[in-house]
Amino acid sequence: MKKCEWELLDHWIVEDHKHRIVFKPRTTRAHLVDITIESGNIDALIAEVLNAHWTTQELMSYLDDIATRSRHSLH
Repeated sequence: MKKCEWELLDHWIVEDHKHRIVFKPRTTRAHLVDITIESGNIDALIAEVLNAHWTTQELMSYLDDIATRSRHSLH
């Protein structure tokens, strides 16, 4: 898979504490990455994604790891 830059298509709050984020690859017509996540520092997460080159698989793995850590920290 090819690494690419990602751009933020949209970001909004759902259920008062979760963030819905939609990313898309900047240079290809690949599918969108749409995630709902609980995270205290959503701006840092978005900046991390936008400032790195990721394959879709790497991005999904990174976001899944963040979501897993977020769920565990809430309990």
